[in-house]
Amino acid sequence: MAANHVDELIPLRTPYLWSYSRANLIAVTVDVYIWNGDEVSDKPLVPTFGDKRITAIDEQAYFDLAKLCRDWIEVEYAQNSESECVFIEVQATYDDGITDSGAITTEKYTGFDGFYYTWEGISSGITNDVLQTNLVVYVPQDTIVYVPVLARELDNVLNYYDANPNGSTLPPLYTKDITGDYDSTPSNTNDYIYYLSNTTNNFGTEYRRFVEVQWGLGARSTTIEFRYFDCNRYEPIKCVFVNKYGAKQTLFFQGRLNFNYDISSGEQFKRNTLDLDTLTYDIKKGQTVKPNVNGTQKITANTGWITEADNAAINEMVLSEQCWMVIPENAYGFLGASNSSARDTPLILPCIPTISNHSVKDHLSEKLINYTLDFDVAFNILNTVR
Repeated sequence: MAANHVDELIPLRTPYLWSYSRANLIAVTVDVYIWNGDEVSDKPLVPTFGDKRITAIDEQAYFDLAKLCRDWIEVEYAQNSESECVFIEVQATYDDGITDSGAITTEKYTGFDGFYYTWEGISSGITNDVLQTNLVVYVPQDTIVYVPVLARELDNVLNYYDANPNGSTLPPLYTKDITGDYDSTPSNTNDYIYYLSNTTNNFGTEYRRFVEVQWGLGARSTTIEFRYFDCNRYEPIKCVFVNKYGAKQTLFFQGRLNFNYDISSGEQFKRNTLDLDTLTYDIKKGQTVKPNVNGTQKITANTGWITEADNAAINEMVLSEQCWMVIPENAYGFLGASNSSARDTPLILPCIPTISNHSVKDHLSEKLINYTLDFDVAFNILNTVR
């Protein structure tokens, strides 16, 4: 018999099998509700998918719940948006030829735009508290970076250190009260992920090396380390991508960045420039015309020298379906700004990783590890949005 997975967190890029079994089971009829926003007031009045009948095989009925729900989630660049996840509710009845139509316990889920690797086995839900694989984050000096964690059961304070507190009784250098910044019992899809930072204030002037995160009134904790690097000849470029947990993760490219334009147009044709009244023509008018000129941008980015510990983040980035490159406009003026006052405003470009053959590197084979990754900017150069 199916368990009652109340508020189970599931990745939607990986199959998640809802199942039900009982003696003499013939079929199950399910109604699936999917929605963003408030858990109660925004729930749809009618099922998103209704009267879905599933025929039982060997007294068991099942279907892929994630496949139904995937299209209802689209992560946005802004933090704490309603699209971070979706609420899912499954109401079902069974037919065993005896009871005819018995009710099955309603099951509730919260779906994220994440995935499991094949070698991790059948999806059983997201259990991590920190929603990114690597707990060591490389960040430029004097730069704020955010790390996604589950808000559920998060304690009200973050402890900051300049030395690793693991296995010690070091008092925290600073304790940050985050009461009111998150909801430990979230009832809205924009409250499930909390993005903690490496700074002890909101102004980015006090950066620390370690932050200790606690859940369940100190029952368990995780330490995240921030390693700061000095800027070199290339200005670091921030890339934000949706990782395997469906959360937004940040990685900085420290190496060279190249922009390329691919220009397209309609078929060229020749026009008649002859003035029939005077039997002359203007030599400043071209005969050949290239219509509907537009183009796309391609970005080639280098990570700079990184460690093997970053391989997990790189692998998740190349498998991500949503990325954003944050480009400082003062460094790449040809990208343009609509007016002079906007030239120091970072330009956020939605990108698509275009890596088709990715080789994982290690120090034994490569000595120094640098990845060169290609991205397509996800819109045309000329504004054709209608």
